[in-house]
Amino acid sequence: PCNLFVEEIANDGVLFYPNPVGDFIHLKTSKIKFLKIFDNSGKLILSASINSDKISISKLVTGNYIVEVHFENGEVVRENLVKM
Repeated sequence: PCNLFVEEIANDGVLFYPNPVGDFIHLKTSKIKFLKIFDNSGKLILSASINSDKISISKLVTGNYIVEVHFENGEVVRENLVKM
């Protein structure tokens, strides 16, 4: 079974904002358990448990990343991220 909240978020194509982003990602749902950020080569750059609706990515260098979002129900969604 697929949960509606994941479908709704995935359908509008946005799990976080803004994108491109400066120093903080703002999350659109509280049902995210943790997220991982990878560089374009697939190297894990950041792994963070979620305890607020905002995550600092200020230590990331400018570039393109892949964000892997893990939901409480076990679903995983990936989105591209541009760090400015």
